[in-house]
Amino acid sequence: MFAFRTNDFFKSLNINEGNIVYDGDPQSSWENITSPFELAAINVPKKSPPYIPQKMQSTHNNKIEKLSLQIYDPVYDNIMFYNVYGYRFNTLMNMHNVQEVLMGSHMGKFTFDTRQLKISQGSAGEYPVLSAKVHFSPPDAYPHMNTIKLNAYYYGPFLVVQELLGSNLHVESLLSRRLMSGLTFTPIQGNKKMQEERSAANMKALQETSAGEE
Repeated sequence: MFAFRTNDFFKSLNINEGNIVYDGDPQSSWENITSPFELAAINVPKKSPPYIPQKMQSTHNNKIEKLSLQIYDPVYDNIMFYNVYGYRFNTLMNMHNVQEVLMGSHMGKFTFDTRQLKISQGSAGEYPVLSAKVHFSPPDAYPHMNTIKLNAYYYGPFLVVQELLGSNLHVESLLSRRLMSGLTFTPIQGNKKMQEERSAANMKALQETSAGEE
């Protein structure tokens, strides 16, 4: 145990810093997703259990689309939810009605002190953006969840809302900043998609009417 060779062996061990730095761009290996309404191009991590239990899920109807991703932290045993909502309204969106959507459909689900709410204005290229973050009382199902962070992009009748839900530690992490930066608002493509859908629906209705007359 105390031989010279044993001492030389232990002296040969070098302890480095515990933080591991990834050499490269992590987002280069993420996948690109186009929302069903084509209102947004989204860059998110691929399925990678246990951290990313499943790929981004997508649902939609004629007016609302939702894409959702869960990120699991096995160290804290916490889940963070990343959601992207796309809305197609029958009216032009402005700062006031966008705030109403954020309060009614997103922040309004939680109990918080409205005096701490601050909504800031910014832009993404030529499109306006409203951003908000608020701390709330954790729901029973997720006792670790206490923070919601939102970015709302709007143009014409279209609105896209990015939503992060989780503990403040995770919502403010580098991963969260990468997630929020990985969205491109594409209302021009979204409008083209909507017009194509309407044309197809009108054509189908016309064909059904013609068939009924025959």
